[in-house]
Amino acid sequence: MIPSESSHPLADFWRLPPEASVSRALAAKVLHKSVSWMERKALSGDGPAFRKLGRHALYSKQDLLEYIESTASRRVRSTSELQAREVRHG
Repeated sequence: MIPSESSHPLADFWRLPPEASVSRALAAKVLHKSVSWMERKALSGDGPAFRKLGRHALYSKQDLLEYIESTASRRVRSTSELQAREVRHG
């Protein structure tokens, strides 16, 4: 990972190229999850893709963005749009 240029790790993440790798701790911050959540998802296989380097898990920026795209709701302008879809597809 590129050394921190700012005091905010998420700002540093967004400046990284897509192929850059980040630690599990930073990946958890990007996803607004805990490190233990990331560990559980790595065990169950339904979290973001990662690589191992020794005992450390590394996540590429691109894999994290793909995970966000695959798990986030569709784009809406209000929460009522989500509720209307849930009723129709419920």
